[in-house]
Amino acid sequence: MLLEKVLNSTDEYLNSKSKSDRKKIGQFFTSKETAIYMAELSNYKKDNIKILDAGAGTGILSIALLEKLNKEEDIQNIEIDLYENDLEIIPILEKNMAETKEKVSKLTKYNIIKENFILSNKETSYDIIISNPPYKKIGKNDIEAKEMSEVIYGQPNLYFLFMTKAMRLLTNNGEMIFIVPRSWTSGAYFKKFRQVFLDNVRLTDIHLFISRDKVFNKENVLQETMILKAIKTKEIKNTIHITQSYSNEDFEELKSYNIDYNVCVEKDNERYVYLPIDNTDIEVLETIKSFHTKLEDIGLKLKTGLTVDFRNEEYLTNKASNNSVPLFSSIHFNKGFIKFPSNEDELQYVSKDNTALLQKNTNSLFIKRFSSKEENRRIQPVMFFKKDFANYEYISTENHINFIGSIDKKDINEDVIYGLYGIYNSTLYDKYYRILNGSTQVNATEINNIPIPNENIIKNIGKRLQKKVNITTEICDNVLLEAISNE
Repeated sequence: MLLEKVLNSTDEYLNSKSKSDRKKIGQFFTSKETAIYMAELSNYKKDNIKILDAGAGTGILSIALLEKLNKEEDIQNIEIDLYENDLEIIPILEKNMAETKEKVSKLTKYNIIKENFILSNKETSYDIIISNPPYKKIGKNDIEAKEMSEVIYGQPNLYFLFMTKAMRLLTNNGEMIFIVPRSWTSGAYFKKFRQVFLDNVRLTDIHLFISRDKVFNKENVLQETMILKAIKTKEIKNTIHITQSYSNEDFEELKSYNIDYNVCVEKDNERYVYLPIDNTDIEVLETIKSFHTKLEDIGLKLKTGLTVDFRNEEYLTNKASNNSVPLFSSIHFNKGFIKFPSNEDELQYVSKDNTALLQKNTNSLFIKRFSSKEENRRIQPVMFFKKDFANYEYISTENHINFIGSIDKKDINEDVIYGLYGIYNSTLYDKYYRILNGSTQVNATEINNIPIPNENIIKNIGKRLQKKVNITTEICDNVLLEAISNE
């Protein structure tokens, strides 16, 4: 089998290079199982087919696809362009493609292009584009970012620049099949890309990996990863086929669903791509999308904590004084409330000398920014009440937590704080966030954009929760459900 030979040559290369060297250029090789799965996603059939592999590496994806297409009766001739500008890999790629040309009868021509794919001026159109692009953050002023400025906002990553360029080069009704991080489906940094991408292609297939570290064989990659197939068309698609496996070794044990396209892909606003995997997830999306209020509509906004500890060590102390204020962080989260100070050996006060680190002591809801993959919840809130720290006019928040405060810096009613806690501590909102965002970071932009019940319902939830002794997630679930059912 040709693919086996390619994998053997890839292993030899891997053994000659350190993982750190390859990580510097975002180079991670596709496994045999993943390559075959991606190749099988293609169902493009006509007499003559033109293929592009953007970032070909040793040719794993190309050869898996060529072997698959060579069996198709409707296909007579295949041409393929392979972009690769790593001079150490090109000799391996050339050898692998020469052998492939001898064995794949319908491959009439292949062309290895030793250029930077993003910067290449070639305007060839392709029927199928397949790629495992580099996963690497670059600077906003890097030449690749400037070349693709229409999709850049904030921190660019090469992988979505590859997706953009591929989309441009597709023929009408052409296919693109990529394995990429999941991060593009949400977040402010990817909004411009989502707008451009989803205006020009329609997603048909998405495969999700449950594991973050079992997708790339022999690689130390901790990444939420997905395989996607998209077609260049503006025709309406009714559904997206979503599949799921634990890793790249169990494609034969897929969970498979056909989900309504409009449930998965936002037509307007942030253009988020939601990834529900069953009817329960769909019900979660439908429930939350039935709300029409956002935090800013009731004068609130979630922001990131002000104090980055390692940058402000000179202002941190472990002792209270007339010239210091409490520094709140996740170590103070305790069953829905704040327990301060913590028994942990941490610097828990901030000097008043740096006013940029100070915020008005007002009622607020704190939410952890980060959780581990193994934790039961992504959204982990606690309530903060100024009366509990009445001796302080100001406080500070550590950068690993978020806080919901008033836009006009006025105090927030305690009923609202309790109500917001009931909402964000519920199973409904935690599931929604997992469908929206595969990462373990709670993003301020996303929380600010999530629809919530109106202010009257929030206060109603808050009043009821204040009568409870121990506010568990189950209690929050019941109170939230009853409140929205009675509206």
